[in-house]
Amino acid sequence: MSDDANSHLDDDERPSAYLGVVIENIEGRLKKLEEPKIKTTIEKIKDNASFLALLIGIVLSVLSLGNQLWSQPHQELERDIVEFNKTSNEVASLRQSIVSAFQTAKDPQSAQIATQMVTPQIIADIQYASSLLKRIGDHAGVAQLVILTNEAINLHDWKSAMQMIDAATSKTDQPPTVLSEAYRYKGRVLFLTDDFIGGAAAFEKALTLIQDDKSAGTDGNRAMIALDWTFFAMMANRCDEANAVGRRAAAFVSSNQVSQMQRSALLGLLRSSIGQLGTGTSCSIPESLQVI
Repeated sequence: MSDDANSHLDDDERPSAYLGVVIENIEGRLKKLEEPKIKTTIEKIKDNASFLALLIGIVLSVLSLGNQLWSQPHQELERDIVEFNKTSNEVASLRQSIVSAFQTAKDPQSAQIATQMVTPQIIADIQYASSLLKRIGDHAGVAQLVILTNEAINLHDWKSAMQMIDAATSKTDQPPTVLSEAYRYKGRVLFLTDDFIGGAAAFEKALTLIQDDKSAGTDGNRAMIALDWTFFAMMANRCDEANAVGRRAAAFVSSNQVSQMQRSALLGLLRSSIGQLGTGTSCSIPESLQVI
């Protein structure tokens, strides 16, 4: 009987003993989890890999954004400036080829044919330069703008002419002699578009800009401006204005700074231009200029 009792007791104690082992095993695992784990270098790299990837992505995004906001627009601006300068140079070259054709042609018809062949390219260049000017703005040079203005005048493209010359005269950081030349062409454009008051103001501004310039040859520049103004006033049949400006032009032309050769060239150009007007003007050459 005692053996049966002991056997029964062992069966009752087995679940408790097993449960104790399980609890000890769980406690052991919990202790291992609570203990700080020493990570290897590879494990550390793996843990930081996602952060590094995020950081690299941010850096690349910033670099890409910087390229889009600064580098790329700057490169495009430089490209457009180069294109604008090349276009103005090409226009000047084409005009020179026309002049050469008239000088070397054996008959007027040959020169006219050469002009007709070149003119479409000049028109295309003017249009291209106008589109570029909208992008480069103040980066356009005054000399290039004046060249393009002159060709736009020859083509009777008044919109492009005004766009170019307005851009030129807005560059107030330029030397007075450079701005004076720009205003001389603005006077031409305004007279040719029937803005006689604005044209007269532009010619006056051209003279005012160099009125204090004492350097040699300046009176020759003043004479050119005043003679230009005289011609356009005559063309517009503003005879009183032409006579008044003609007296100022005569004073400049008679200056000791102006050589006899230059004086003859200036007056000869005026007479030639007036001759082309024919009966298109009711004005006569100002008397002050006739006696020189």
